Amino acid sequence: MAGRFLVRIWIGWTVVATIVLSAGPLPAQTKVEDLKVFCREGQTFITFKELDDVKGEKYAIYHFDGVPSEIRLTDARKLAVIGEDSGAFKAEQRVKRLAAKTKVAGYNFRFIIQDNPTNDPKAQLPAGVGLFVYTVKADGDYSCAVVPVIDGKQVVGRMSAIAPVKEKVALPGAVLVWKSPGGAGAVYTHWMDGATWDPMSEGNAYNFGIGVPKKYDGKTPLPVMFYGHGMGGTYRAPDDAPYTAAVWIWHGDKSGSWFLGMMNRAKTKVVNYAEQRVRWSAGWLGAGRKNQFWKADMTRVNAHGHSMGGTGCKAWALRLGDIFCTTVDSAGATIHHRNRTWVNQASKLWGPVDKNLPMETRTYDYSAGKLTITRKIVGGVWDYQNYAKWSLDNMATESAWFTVSHGQRDGSVVFEPVPDFLAALQKSKRPFAAVWNQRGHSWSGYGTRNNSWGAFKIRIDETVPALANASNNDDPRKTKSGQINGKLEWSAPGNDFDAKSADDDIVDTAATWAMNIRSLSGPATVDVTPRRCKRFKPAPGAKCTWQNLDFSNPAKPKVVDRGTVAADKYGLVTVEKFKVGKAGLGNRLVIKAAK
Repeated sequence: MAGRFLVRIWIGWTVVATIVLSAGPLPAQTKVEDLKVFCREGQTFITFKELDDVKGEKYAIYHFDGVPSEIRLTDARKLAVIGEDSGAFKAEQRVKRLAAKTKVAGYNFRFIIQDNPTNDPKAQLPAGVGLFVYTVKADGDYSCAVVPVIDGKQVVGRMSAIAPVKEKVALPGAVLVWKSPGGAGAVYTHWMDGATWDPMSEGNAYNFGIGVPKKYDGKTPLPVMFYGHGMGGTYRAPDDAPYTAAVWIWHGDKSGSWFLGMMNRAKTKVVNYAEQRVRWSAGWLGAGRKNQFWKADMTRVNAHGHSMGGTGCKAWALRLGDIFCTTVDSAGATIHHRNRTWVNQASKLWGPVDKNLPMETRTYDYSAGKLTITRKIVGGVWDYQNYAKWSLDNMATESAWFTVSHGQRDGSVVFEPVPDFLAALQKSKRPFAAVWNQRGHSWSGYGTRNNSWGAFKIRIDETVPALANASNNDDPRKTKSGQINGKLEWSAPGNDFDAKSADDDIVDTAATWAMNIRSLSGPATVDVTPRRCKRFKPAPGAKCTWQNLDFSNPAKPKVVDRGTVAADKYGLVTVEKFKVGKAGLGNRLVIKAAK
């Protein structure tokens, strides 16, 4: 049998087929052919030639430990069953973003799995080639096989030979599929784990755009700007970064999930698929991969968006406060079951309001040669998407400092629930500022002296104050236009009251927290809670002392008030009705943990 060998296929202890593999030519498409497997940046890519004599077939993907001498399918892990034409990028076929950008018909309609900075359309997988991508779970030597499924039955006699692969756990990467002629913009495809990624109507591959400033040197660390598009939009293929000098990233949410996610295939729960992609990309942006042409300063990560994109900004600020320093939200939803026009639309993705399907979050840890996926049911999806309730139910979770802007005449994302949301933010001691006026559903990027759109004044490692119940706030239920926390500012590296003095600098140590706060409208009072502290973390119930130093005359600060306060059950310390003035360096709040 020179040039030939036998492969026995086992199910349990029974040989169900024997395949003779030969070095010589075989009749066309008698089996799955050209199986190729490689591992790239924490993910394994499997390509194969699909059968051409059947239609509507599927393919079962098997994963073996090592390279078995005899193939027992029961010894392998079945990773997934995928449909025919799996090399087609159906999501890109719908939006046609890169075909329009390159003016090449069908560009990226099929997957590109190797970096393609020259935008060569021949880099696409040929017709008839299938693709499956999964995320590596543990370091080691493995092998893969592809078994056709015809009329619902596995046809092991037509399966591929097995292909070995050496796998290594790492944060998954992304493939560069298009680069702008000037070199300052690009589009990447990234794959989530094909073995576990199970949304009801999306695949596991997504494009996203990246832009940097023109003439950027590629070496200077840049802040990061996430952009959230509106309903019906998608990712962008940029020539460069617009408006502000940063690494810009444009994710797409063509399904219209409000940057959350959707039901799983079984429609038994909702999973935060879109939120997971945002979290993954934050890790990837700063990973320093070979196909990246920037350096990202991940201590300065901002987001902005309008409408559905503004909704995403709220959620990212509240739930991804470990990533985002600040977000700027315009006309975003607040309490989704009261988002009138859009409730039916969201119900198609999340299930009916009255069912309130379970909401599952997933997180990923890539360490010690192993991937750990943590799945957690965090309540009902409509409760999760009630940002007022979520904020109150998760008071210990630290948030980004964010701004909210909304029009009372908004006929799309209505203003009606906004006052309840703003009240919940104050009650849950969130760091934010808000403004409202008589506009409709139009963009307005609200900013304060401490941060505005594109300013990147607040770093992720800075403590920020949660301000509430300020006497110079307006009431969104009573006024046609107004603000909350917009007439207050604090001294910080990005808004230093006196750059020549350290007297007004922030202090965040285990023993002391201190900050200068100033009114922009005359004397006022405000409840102040230190948030996002790195070192000042009193235990729940711990007694603290505080004092108010009047810095209206910076040369002679004086104590004008003092008291004691206990940390609440979350370890948060709130000084109520703290007096602030407009003159000089304002008033300095000093809180000391009891010894």
